[in-house]
Amino acid sequence: MLAMIPFIDLSVDLTLAIGLVIAVVGVILLHSIGVLPKKSVPYVLLAIGGVFGIAWFRDRQARGLRKKLQEKEKALKELEERAEASRVEFEGQHAKLEEMKADLEKTKDALKTSMLELKAEGEEERERIASLQGEELDSEFDRLLNSLGGGD
Repeated sequence: MLAMIPFIDLSVDLTLAIGLVIAVVGVILLHSIGVLPKKSVPYVLLAIGGVFGIAWFRDRQARGLRKKLQEKEKALKELEERAEASRVEFEGQHAKLEEMKADLEKTKDALKTSMLELKAEGEEERERIASLQGEELDSEFDRLLNSLGGGD
């Protein structure tokens, strides 16, 4: 009632209480004037109380649902933040893994080159081995292992 008036900003509980008091006073005035018979006063008061009770119950239920919604939204926001942090951490770890793989490959290539240079005969052979990369280095290393009897 009063909450519908734009310049009065009251809570719903206070509005219901004021409305109920106004309704009770109205019923008592109507009864004292003689408009309402004596036996119908309790029923009218109960009906008015029931209407306001239902309105109060719905308001309380709506507040509870709003509160639950806010809690769920807060939990969802926290979950999204955790997911984003995990994603960032994963990307960082993945980049580190790729870097470590590249370092491992460089180390393996350096070791293969060193082993081939140890078996090389002459300076020209060492220079040729030093310039090998990728598949050429791997195939040359496989030939060395096969010649030593250690690679299959």
